[in-house]
Amino acid sequence: MHSRRSQLLHILLNTKEYSAVMSLSEMLYCSEKTIRNDLKALDEYLQDYQTLKIIRRPSLGVLLEGTDREKNNLKHKLNMEPSKMSGNNLFLHIIKLLLTSDEAVSSQRIANALYVSKGTVSAKLTEVEQWLSTYNLELIRRPNVGLKVDGPERDWRRALSDVVEQLADVDSFVLNLDQLHLLEGVLHPYEIAIIENEVRKIDRQLEFPLTDQSIVNLTVHIAIAIKRIKKGFRIEMPEYELIKLREKKEFLLATFLSEELEQKLSIKVPLSEIGYITLHFLGAHVRFAKEHLNAELDKTIGKIDQEAFRYVQQLVKKVSLVIDEQLYNDQELLVGLSIHFHSALNRLKHGLGMKNPMIKEIKNMYRYTFEVLLSFIPSLEQELQVDIPEDEVGYMVLHFQAALERLEKSRKYNLKTIIVCATGAGTSKLLEAKLSSLLPEMIILDTVSISHMKKMIQEQKPDFIISTVPLKEKLVPTVIVSPLLPLHEQKKVMEFYENSKQLNSQKSTAYPTLLKKISSDLIFLNINAKDKMDVIQILAQNMYENDYVTKKFGEDAKRREKLSSTYIGGGIAIPHGNVHEIIQSGIAVGRLTHPINWSNEKVQLVFMLANKEIAKEDVKKLFSELAILVEDEKVLKKLQDVGTVEEFCNAFQ
Repeated sequence: MHSRRSQLLHILLNTKEYSAVMSLSEMLYCSEKTIRNDLKALDEYLQDYQTLKIIRRPSLGVLLEGTDREKNNLKHKLNMEPSKMSGNNLFLHIIKLLLTSDEAVSSQRIANALYVSKGTVSAKLTEVEQWLSTYNLELIRRPNVGLKVDGPERDWRRALSDVVEQLADVDSFVLNLDQLHLLEGVLHPYEIAIIENEVRKIDRQLEFPLTDQSIVNLTVHIAIAIKRIKKGFRIEMPEYELIKLREKKEFLLATFLSEELEQKLSIKVPLSEIGYITLHFLGAHVRFAKEHLNAELDKTIGKIDQEAFRYVQQLVKKVSLVIDEQLYNDQELLVGLSIHFHSALNRLKHGLGMKNPMIKEIKNMYRYTFEVLLSFIPSLEQELQVDIPEDEVGYMVLHFQAALERLEKSRKYNLKTIIVCATGAGTSKLLEAKLSSLLPEMIILDTVSISHMKKMIQEQKPDFIISTVPLKEKLVPTVIVSPLLPLHEQKKVMEFYENSKQLNSQKSTAYPTLLKKISSDLIFLNINAKDKMDVIQILAQNMYENDYVTKKFGEDAKRREKLSSTYIGGGIAIPHGNVHEIIQSGIAVGRLTHPINWSNEKVQLVFMLANKEIAKEDVKKLFSELAILVEDEKVLKKLQDVGTVEEFCNAFQ
């Protein structure tokens, strides 16, 4: 049963007098029409009970009649249903009710609406207060009056929008009926449908189309704006900011959208609100398609904000010098990241933050790229005079990682072969054609006779040989086939090729780079720490005392940790400081006596990295081995169980 209907039924079961529909709608924060629809649904639900029936009386309201026995049975059944109002869900619903209420609301009223105890609501209020403060909003508590949220209108909308996104899980990029039920009292389904339709019309006129996520986010933001305007609230925007926005094409589109909504929703949209909608268009994520590269590149670059393009060029150059110099030649990276950064810059300048639902996975999967990019963010923040949160850094990492994978693909090693054929040219050409068709990625160096085979092997170094005759001397792996290559032999060749690929690409699962950098005098197996900053201080102090780092390294590592968590998964964290504070490379390891909270994750193994080397491959290998270790349950268990430093090192073997 829908949670609101369950709450309505609970109220009726515990009320011995008639309840007005208006009172019920106020208690459940929905319209009277919604209550009437819910009552009809409950009529059907109660058909399984002989005596239970909802009685309706004009001017009195509604009452649930029936025997005490059946009422108690129904109460028991409802209480056995898993509660949807618990944990984070309850926390979000409390905030939703506070942000959508026009007046002060009591804890008891919230408790009634969510069908929990007043004590449960009161226990959540400190957490609610802290959450609201991150949006510059204040929870005002007035005895005998109730609770009310106060703060700037922009921040109010931003908070309500984030609550909507979390409640409805709009990462799925669609608002379905169940989600809209959750949001009753915030967004009206009819208005949502109209707004989304108009946003999609605007999308077709943009230089770069919006992502599905952006269309949903824009729809939600505008729906909230419409609701607030109807209640008499409006965004205040300085005249100089409006003058700047009027120069943008997006302002014209926002004006057109507002005019359409004014007609269809019977509302007057003030000029400052048109400016607010313009900001959301400017800050929305857009899609970058290959057609933007296939077209004339100069034209595409001309459409991109030149400030964003300039900063991206500088950033890509810095990152390429650390990771791979070929990145700077990747036009898709330059154009795609510039288009993204243009939107990001608008979001950051105007305080329109955007959550990255993939940030945890991005940091775990692409830690090396994330760390390199993050190291250049402070200087970029200083130039732009904006704060760049890790959510935005995560989106930028995806662009760099895609470029790295394109590079990897272009450098992908395809196996090379020589065909040894003792028959005529016609037969050998037919065999070569069949093999090319069967395995187009395979590089056929040449077709040779037995007498020329040895010389060809020495010069070309093939990975294997495909021969139509048995060979006495097998200098490289060989598969024997007949000249006409029938179907069963084609399967044989394909299996041989795949096996050769696996053998060629096999990598050691050992941890040579970690072993090389971990010093036995920096392994501490029983650290008793109260929090992550305590662990960082202990390990940094030991590295300082052993002449690996300067005294400032520990404080620098703490500052780095505040920028973004260094948790990488598998109960492991990898704090690190500035390279300028490193005297010699090394890794300090701390195994904690008990897991500690590390940015809402449990950590028991800490590797403090002090990497002075600038060799790109060594750094890549280190982060690659750490990524493998996170998934290596066998080695992780050994590291947790061993009793001595020597055994700890041997666990990596």
